[in-house]
Amino acid sequence: MDFGTVVFARPNSCAAEAKLAEECGFSHAWVADSHMMAGDVYMCLALMAAATSRIRLGTG
Repeated sequence: MDFGTVVFARPNSCAAEAKLAEECGFSHAWVADSHMMAGDVYMCLALMAAATSRIRLGTG
């Protein structure tokens, strides 16, 4: 069974959160796409991709 997590688009922490999720065995991480609560989701996805190697990433 696959488990995922949601990461908020905070540039100072999104990469570390994705790396931790990958280390804990999560299969995917989604960046919450909210104009009111989050920053640039695509910048955070790029940071997360640079910090991880196998976890699947997406927006939602």
